[in-house]
Amino acid sequence: TQSTWGQYLRRSCITSNLQRKEKRTQSLVEGRTRRAPSIASSLEDTKAAKIVTSFRSQRTNSFVSTKEVPTLTVSMPFKLSKSRSRSPSTQRNPPLGLHSTQVPVPEIPRHGVTVSILKSLLLELDSQVSSINWTTTEVCDRIVIPATKSLECSYAELLLKQDCSRRDIGEATHFVSHAWRYVFADVVGILQRFLEKSHLSEHSTFFWFDMLVVNQHGVATRPQEWWSTTFKQNIRRIKHTVAIFDPWHTPIYISRAWCLWELYCTLSEEASLEILIPEHQSVPFMDTLINEFGVVMNSLCRVDVSLATAWNPKDLEMILEAVRKDVGISRMNAVITEHLRKWFAEISRNAVECEVVESEHTARVFDRVASLFQQQARYDESLTLFQRALDINESIFGCEHQKVATSLNNLAQLLKDQGRFEEAQQYYIRAIGIWEKTVGEDHPWVATGLDNLASLLSAQGKYELATPLFHRAITIDEEVLGPDHSDLASALISLAELLRHQGRYREAKPLYERGLRIFNSCLEENHPSTATALGNLALVYYNERQLEEAKGLLKRSLVMREKVFGMDHPDVAQSLNNLAMIKQDERNLDEAAQLFHRALQIDEKVFGKVHPAVATDLNNLAGLLFEQRKFADAKPLFQNLWKFENNYSVRIIQMSPNH
Repeated sequence: TQSTWGQYLRRSCITSNLQRKEKRTQSLVEGRTRRAPSIASSLEDTKAAKIVTSFRSQRTNSFVSTKEVPTLTVSMPFKLSKSRSRSPSTQRNPPLGLHSTQVPVPEIPRHGVTVSILKSLLLELDSQVSSINWTTTEVCDRIVIPATKSLECSYAELLLKQDCSRRDIGEATHFVSHAWRYVFADVVGILQRFLEKSHLSEHSTFFWFDMLVVNQHGVATRPQEWWSTTFKQNIRRIKHTVAIFDPWHTPIYISRAWCLWELYCTLSEEASLEILIPEHQSVPFMDTLINEFGVVMNSLCRVDVSLATAWNPKDLEMILEAVRKDVGISRMNAVITEHLRKWFAEISRNAVECEVVESEHTARVFDRVASLFQQQARYDESLTLFQRALDINESIFGCEHQKVATSLNNLAQLLKDQGRFEEAQQYYIRAIGIWEKTVGEDHPWVATGLDNLASLLSAQGKYELATPLFHRAITIDEEVLGPDHSDLASALISLAELLRHQGRYREAKPLYERGLRIFNSCLEENHPSTATALGNLALVYYNERQLEEAKGLLKRSLVMREKVFGMDHPDVAQSLNNLAMIKQDERNLDEAAQLFHRALQIDEKVFGKVHPAVATDLNNLAGLLFEQRKFADAKPLFQNLWKFENNYSVRIIQMSPNH
């Protein structure tokens, strides 16, 4: 995590006894704080008792949940995009090369089919040998194409020409996003349950199911404008997209170009998205949430349309070209990732609502979902769940149990992120006291608490109090966990951050570099702790006026944070502010202003209009506008800063005189 005051006043004073060339503030503070340990069920089994840290240090626990939860066929109220994978068939996947804009734009089918039509195909499958696990591709090849071959039309058109099932074909109401590699029977079952849970009529809900409404014969060219206009307009016209995730935690379609393009079209055209998961996968969801939280989040964050595949290379070429012209690959990846994270948060919330009995298992679920909300800067929701987890653990185990210490430490971390330093400090001290009594003074859990408390003190400028705590935490981690453990790296970087604040850059740099080497060797790609360490090291280079090196590290950190946290997270705003400072130093004032504006928008969205982070953003942007002699634009921003007078008075009391 970031040193707390740095998270809100990201423009710390650069001038020191050795450097007083430029007396101006800068928004450059980052840091990290470790999550509390989560206690294993058996106190004797210390190997099973893993440290649960915040998302920046990722000390995750390993619990096994045996509780089943109700079916999670999840309907998402927010807007996202539609996604589907195409089958390997030349008839179903017309080649999409770069065509002249003079080619007539083909119409797209407007009708859809009811679930009754889909179920009728299942009845036909029953007559086939070994057809129970046929994929959508196989159903198309063995049933749909032979049935429509003589008329060379779509399956829906065939039914209309036969004057049967007319009531089961109508104007499409839902656009189905699916991979053709899914088992067809599973897809039909998911759509049937969707109708039941959404209380929709089978007779008035018409699914735009590509296998049935698109003519699977012949080869049709699709000019570029078809993708940028006709296809997207069809998504907008239908208004509703249902996407099928199977398996939900590593869905096939996020690796398919068709899927990602449809997903983006749904989002950009402001159609609603509802993501559905198979019923049989809803039972193990809770275990995954508790035991494989980081793995799932990392999987959902690895969206990259440039690495997506398609059966037809020309499809892929055309889709990528459409993406580049419309929004750009990087932006599309970030937008989709952010909404997938929101979806995961939503189904996690549903899981929490299923927990009606207060138990040890319930406390673990609350803690996990609270951590997820904390990562997404949904602090009020996170605070409620962390507090409930603490209350449950205290009622079950008493006030002096390790699990209670874990809850205290997690809650303190959230309060620190919110800038509520005094409350956070009390919780940290209490957690450390419990651990020292129950597991001994030289246990890694104690090191976690010491590191967190020291980071809090350092954030307030109380360096003399923080320094010995950092050294003690490092000694414990190195002796108990070894020289290559991520917790040791976290403690090293925390100490380096303290030294940087003191202007001791030569001492700080090797600690940052050693911490980064450890992170790179033991953490997965794009880990938040790595992103934070890169940002921290960049500040050392900045303070030494090595702007190119600093800019390169900050850009790497920003890309990682956008990929992991989404586009509207305070950590992203912090990176934007820091990068804007360098742009300002390079005299790229317009580009710096854009970055400051974006940081301000993010912090106002997360924290509201009156918050120290927003005050920092206003100050940075106003100073830049003043430097550009745009006095009329700068004046209202400076005036708005008066709203923060009382807030700053509180901060001055909390800070030491030398901060």
